[in-house]
Amino acid sequence: MSTALAVSPAGAGAPLPTGRASATPRILAAVAVIAVAYHYSLSTLVRNLGVDSPLAYLGLVPFIALAMAASRGVVSKPEPDIHDRQLDYIVGIPLVVGAVAIADALPARLSTMFWVWRIDLLSFPLFAAGTVALVFGVRALWRMRAAIAFLLLAWPLPYTTVLDRWLAGFTNVTIAALRFLVGRIPLAQPVSGEDGSLFAVAHAGRQFVVSVGSACSGANGMVGFILVGVAFIAVVEGRRLPKAIWLLGGTAVLWLLNLGRVLLIFAVGQRWGEHAAIDSFHPYIGLVVFNLGVALMILVMPAFGLHVRGRERARSTLDAGVAAGRTERIRRAVPDARAALVVLTLAAASLGAANSGLARYGLVASELGKPRLVGFSQSQGQLVGWSVTQSESFTAGLRFFGETSTWKRFLYLDHGTDAASRLRSSAPVIADVISTSDLHSLSVYGVEACYNFHGYKIQYFGNADLGAGITASLITYHHPKLHSDWTTLYWHWPVVGPGGNTRYERVVLMMIDGADVQPASVGAPASGRPAPSVAVTRAKATSGLTSAQPEQTRQFLIGFAQALVKAQASTGATR
Repeated sequence: MSTALAVSPAGAGAPLPTGRASATPRILAAVAVIAVAYHYSLSTLVRNLGVDSPLAYLGLVPFIALAMAASRGVVSKPEPDIHDRQLDYIVGIPLVVGAVAIADALPARLSTMFWVWRIDLLSFPLFAAGTVALVFGVRALWRMRAAIAFLLLAWPLPYTTVLDRWLAGFTNVTIAALRFLVGRIPLAQPVSGEDGSLFAVAHAGRQFVVSVGSACSGANGMVGFILVGVAFIAVVEGRRLPKAIWLLGGTAVLWLLNLGRVLLIFAVGQRWGEHAAIDSFHPYIGLVVFNLGVALMILVMPAFGLHVRGRERARSTLDAGVAAGRTERIRRAVPDARAALVVLTLAAASLGAANSGLARYGLVASELGKPRLVGFSQSQGQLVGWSVTQSESFTAGLRFFGETSTWKRFLYLDHGTDAASRLRSSAPVIADVISTSDLHSLSVYGVEACYNFHGYKIQYFGNADLGAGITASLITYHHPKLHSDWTTLYWHWPVVGPGGNTRYERVVLMMIDGADVQPASVGAPASGRPAPSVAVTRAKATSGLTSAQPEQTRQFLIGFAQALVKAQASTGATR
């Protein structure tokens, strides 16, 4: 990884030692810097290795990429004698700065969508590429470009987008194939049901039912083989078409082996009972079948004209150069990387601190970006001492937010029945909740644009942290028709909709200024961490409005919103 080939003007002679042993500390330092910078992101991938999900194998991506980098780090053919540290810094520093900028700036701007889209894993290859360029040189970066690009496969958003669309249909195909097979191999009997996924297995005169869901459809093994297969075809030699055929054939083999796995579970249950089949056999047979399928496809690679690049080929290339009267000598492209490692250590410290903070998103979305909260429009968080009722439902938003969108208005009233409640208001809090499957529509038809269109005079605009990674927007404006000042606080978040599908909500809290309010003294927001700023974190006053009343209303709405986030999270956890 840290060596480069250069042509020497000296006379013929044997290649000089590469000094690989002395390169080990530099390699370990680079790996450590990357691991520190993205420690939490990497831990989320590793934790999901044991999850029964098609995306469980994403945790293998960093390890496979590291193995690919090790295999590509050995110089296998003569390379240009490039030793330009300026070029290393020109390429490496923007990559590192870009990763730091993403970690520092985008979470507040994207709010919960930063975690839903897992932008942290999208920036991971940028920092890795910058580290390689600064520590080992641009030439090493180019040599290991496939390993760096492979890290993009750890980004779960493309998988979840595709799986949401076709996993149900793919599961139906698997179930249909199983029903066909058990009709000819009497290991189980299909049970009539809505989706036909139930199979009854008889043992010792008694039956137990096995459900074949999406996790048993074979998608897990197919996604895992695609990850491993892409790594293999990146490091083997052969034509592109045979590589593509081998990869597609392997996914088909994994699916067929999965059918055999399910039939084997049926057979074990029929012979030894439910406990042996489900509790003892099922948790391990999947991994065995996956490894068997990968090993089988590796063994048949020569039949596709594919072979692994060997060191013998690299040595023959060097020896041919010596025989031709040229002397090759191996020397480092980056003789001294201490300054680069200092820069990278500082960048890793900044990234590591920001990466640790991503844990706060766990309340709203899972580590694979799937929402955990139920829709606010279906289950409103109940606040102590407050009642909530739906007052109206609007249809005017259908043409803006989609035919399946909803726009509901809720009214929160303080009854003052709980003396311990720290939120008090003589005026109601109005909550408008728009739910849609089209996230883009919420950006196109924003709240500020709506207020400007209706001629409201915006007097104040800022952001507030509600905890759990939720960044809300605050607006104080004058309503010319009502001749009154209002304060609005709103945020967007993903929720679990009907049928388990992801939907997106805009929650808008509105309150008239001038009401007698008692802002809550908020200690810890929904994330369990102290709010860095209960007050506004970014503000712009557009008029001379300096009265304490609007500020008091804003502080009240922030505390009210934080309490709603906690209540909604509690509802989601109970569900």
